[in-house]
Amino acid sequence: MKLTKTQKRAILTGMRALLARRGGWSKGTFRESKVSRGGEIYPSFCLAGAANAAAIELGIDAAAYTDEVVKALSIEALAAAKLASIGARYDRHDGPATFEFNDRSKTRKSDVLALVDEKLAELA
Repeated sequence: MKLTKTQKRAILTGMRALLARRGGWSKGTFRESKVSRGGEIYPSFCLAGAANAAAIELGIDAAAYTDEVVKALSIEALAAAKLASIGARYDRHDGPATFEFNDRSKTRKSDVLALVDEKLAELA
């Protein structure tokens, strides 16, 4: 999948907005519905799920190609580098680095948002 720089920025901006919302980020699930105390139902995403949702919101056919969107945004490579920089054991045969980074017990929402911000800064 080939994305223009403008498309990449738009997807990353959309991802950040989805993830930054209260309850917008989750671990261990691509997308899940959460319920607020007031009964409002809202979606929560992992890093890859947010990439998928943001791409779809922009009309980019990403439903079947989430891995391709994540690779086109170079999030997979950055997630693998982040894991290596902290000495986390990661074997690419266990699954995508994006999932491993997102779902690590020590990963926080701020870490995920920082990764998206770093990608946005690269595209500025």
